[in-house]
Amino acid sequence: MLKSFFMSFLLIIAFPAQSISEKGQILQVSKSGRSMIWARGVFEGIRKGTTGVFVYKNEKVAIGEVVRVLPEKSYWILRDIKRPEALKNNQTLSFFADENFLRGRIPEKIKRKKVVLSKGQKVSDFENELRRGGVPDRVVKLEDDHREGPALKVSPQREDFTVETIDYTTWLDDGLQAVEEYDEVLENKKIGEFKTPVPESIIQKKSKAELIGSTANGVIKRTNYKKMESLDRKRMIDKKFVRMREREGPLWSADLDDRQLRRYVLETGMVEEKKRQEFAMENRFMDEFVLRFNKSFPRAQNAPFDSNQADGYSWSVGYELHLMRLTRVLDSFSVEAFFEYGNGYYEMGAENIRSNQFALNLSASWYFLNLPSNLGKFLGHLGVGGRLGEAYLDAASFTKSYNYQLRSFPWYYLEFKYRFDDGEVNNDLAWGLSFMFSYLNTELTVMETLLDDIRGNINMDEVRWSIGLNFTI
Repeated sequence: MLKSFFMSFLLIIAFPAQSISEKGQILQVSKSGRSMIWARGVFEGIRKGTTGVFVYKNEKVAIGEVVRVLPEKSYWILRDIKRPEALKNNQTLSFFADENFLRGRIPEKIKRKKVVLSKGQKVSDFENELRRGGVPDRVVKLEDDHREGPALKVSPQREDFTVETIDYTTWLDDGLQAVEEYDEVLENKKIGEFKTPVPESIIQKKSKAELIGSTANGVIKRTNYKKMESLDRKRMIDKKFVRMREREGPLWSADLDDRQLRRYVLETGMVEEKKRQEFAMENRFMDEFVLRFNKSFPRAQNAPFDSNQADGYSWSVGYELHLMRLTRVLDSFSVEAFFEYGNGYYEMGAENIRSNQFALNLSASWYFLNLPSNLGKFLGHLGVGGRLGEAYLDAASFTKSYNYQLRSFPWYYLEFKYRFDDGEVNNDLAWGLSFMFSYLNTELTVMETLLDDIRGNINMDEVRWSIGLNFTI
């Protein structure tokens, strides 16, 4: 008991700040209020079986134990709930891990005693005898009426155990037995069976719970939560690690075990910084301009007609905006705007016609193969969009050229790119090649009075391929 008291006192004084493992939000609370999902997981060092105390505003909320852990969240069973009103979605709680209170503690050594009580003797009587140094109550007379003598100097014995437990049983009658040598009949006695002893694991668990409970209460009251929120976690790292890193160079972590190393790199932000450096070297957040040549196939007109027998083609130039420049949540998405100009060939009545057309193309795409800003890698993306413009249709039999509105929706496409990495860090110009396969549903609607016997509306499906030259500036 004395050791537990001093251990608790030292923990309260020495580790008020380090005992907070994490602070995080509650993602979801069960209807019963006895379980919850917390926004801390494997990445923060939470493991299945982790136990500890949740705190809100210097007050204990509940004791929790992890039953399932995912990379960014964990599932907890709660008990000994003190403040159920603090258990609600999006509430931020501080967490005190039990392992921090037990750090450096001597493993439990349990001493078991077996005591056989005399007939009619109670456990309380035996405990009183222990308190008096083993003197039974029945032989103590006038306990409070005595003359004080010189104090005895007793040298304390060194205890080789931390917890003592006693198992009790009693003497039982075992019948009578005749002893011919003494011409007597004696009463036989036997020791009763001891009750199933409490497993050491339960005793150790109870002892740890008592220590954690007494220590946690003191730490919770002494912790300055406002100061903790303002502290930079990088400044809380043990300075010996910093000096070791400066002195040893690349081998600075050789003497750290896996747990110490993981804690260090997580709390200093080294993992995030390393990822950020690699991302900066492999990606460029710049403007991308694209020049494409588009070719339609197969022909949209019938073969018997001799005039205007050709496949449609066009040139397009435009700009692609990588949405990661706005928010990293949209790393894999982009939007495009293109101006397109070219010729189309269509069937209309008894002859084929030629179309001189221009349009504005708008689309959005999702990069399923690498990010749109990657250098030196193949990129692949799927997109959907539409186009709107005008087309001037003409044929040998027309009295004039006719103005049609051009609409294409939906426009589906699949494109693969390769952006070359020139290896120059300070060179802001990068270029690449691309190949696109697309499908368009196109509709032409006349915008003026027709003087010839031709259709005022044309609807067709187009399939085309494109090659492109990409510049990132």
